[in-house]
Amino acid sequence: MTTTDPDSIRYAIGCVQFRGRSGTLAATDGRQMLLVRGFSFPWQDTLLVPAAKVFGHRELPQDQPVRVGRTDDAVVIAVGAWTFWLRINKEGNFPDVDRQIPKATDAVTRCRFTAADAEFLVKMLPKLPSEDAFNSPVTLDLNGAVVVRAKPPVQDAPADAKPTEVVLSQSVPSGQAMRINTNRRYLARALSLGFREVLLYAPERPVMCRDKRRTYLWAVLGPEAAIAPTGDAVRIVSAEVAAADPIPKPKTTRRKTTLSETVDNPNGHAAGNGSAKSNGRGRRKRKQPADQHQVGSLIEQAEALRGSLRDTLLKTNELLKGLKQQRQQSRMLETTLANLRQLKTLNV
Repeated sequence: MTTTDPDSIRYAIGCVQFRGRSGTLAATDGRQMLLVRGFSFPWQDTLLVPAAKVFGHRELPQDQPVRVGRTDDAVVIAVGAWTFWLRINKEGNFPDVDRQIPKATDAVTRCRFTAADAEFLVKMLPKLPSEDAFNSPVTLDLNGAVVVRAKPPVQDAPADAKPTEVVLSQSVPSGQAMRINTNRRYLARALSLGFREVLLYAPERPVMCRDKRRTYLWAVLGPEAAIAPTGDAVRIVSAEVAAADPIPKPKTTRRKTTLSETVDNPNGHAAGNGSAKSNGRGRRKRKQPADQHQVGSLIEQAEALRGSLRDTLLKTNELLKGLKQQRQQSRMLETTLANLRQLKTLNV
């Protein structure tokens, strides 16, 4: 549902395609495409259903079966206590996305990411500098090693600004050396979806990932803007960062008890090495297993982090809203200019 473009006019790519005969879902926004196979629909024809963001809601149960049906006008999806009626788009045209899928055997370069490197790169990509906020370009350089390279915008960077490159030391490229310029969001999404192998065909051709059930394809940016390697780049090596900043393991403190130490028995009498203490000082108070002050401090830190994340989400939503409005205004301006040029040719 998130691989759609509701603003499209020529094609109904604001919809998801339900293919009854093959049991496949297909979606594209013109820049990326996702196909998921292995479903069983109780119909044979192909239907278009407008995208609905509700399926990403965390209140929907993830561990219950999903029931799917249809009427003449709607596809009905039920899960748990929820039932959704999605009106069928009977007039829209959907592009032939299957024609865009290349053969895996035609790939000239492959990159195999380890799970650790994939997780590391997904975390690093949003932090890398970007010379274009809209396309968020990064360079994926496969030449004996797997390197992701980025640089800040020229107007905001000092004259001696250096590119930043992330070296994925555990991942392995194979085939021809290749360097592509790509939107980092699509690369991050491919890895977040669980794909671990990326297939490349040419610097200007789409990149593909696939497994037994899914195929993900996205268009690359202009290869002329790919960032070449430099000797003074700021290098971040995945294995070195992992070694320098390991995941801390929780510390467990064990209290040693010797045979001569007095502890409380369930019956309320003190006991030590088999005999009761008679000096009146035998009973000792148990030490509390948890530090209440430390727990309270952790709760405060967690609440502060939650508030920070909430503020970041709000600002991100505002930014996305502004970008969409700007895109709509740009399209209106382009349409107006085109109409004016047409009127000029007609001497109106």
